Amino acid sequence: MIGGLTGVLLISGDAGETFRLTQQDDRKGVSALLPGPAGAVVVAGEGGVRTIRLDGEGS
Repeated sequence: MIGGLTGVLLISGDAGETFRLTQQDDRKGVSALLPGPAGAVVVAGEGGVRTIRLDGEGS
């Protein structure tokens, strides 16, 4: 997982061979990512701390 300044998340399911780009609607910067519950990632950044489901839904 890689996070960027404009809310971009790059997620890999194959140990970094390929990545899927996910753009957050609010475009707020991401400074830390942690694996969350199954199918989710915990994101910290300009928008605070939140859990984002990798199927595109956020909370």
